[in-house]
Amino acid sequence: MINKIILRTTSNLSFCGEIVTNNLLNEKGALLKTSPKSDIKIWCPIDEIKTIIYPDGKKVEGKDIKHELRL
Repeated sequence: MINKIILRTTSNLSFCGEIVTNNLLNEKGALLKTSPKSDIKIWCPIDEIKTIIYPDGKKVEGKDIKHELRL
C-alpha cells in the first residue's frame, strides 16, 4: 500500500485512506482502505477522481492522476 491520501471526487466528496489496488473487476480507479483496523474499502472509478492529496500537501489533478495511479 502507498501512503495515506485524500481522494477528492468530481462531486466534491473526499475520502481518506490507503490505495490497495488500482484495478477492480477490469475497471480502472482507486480502491481505498479507510482504516488499518477495519476492512471497509471505497471504490472510486478513475473518471470520478478529481484530486489526490498527499500528507505533504502535494496535489495531483487532471491527466496526472492516471500516471500517479499507474494506469
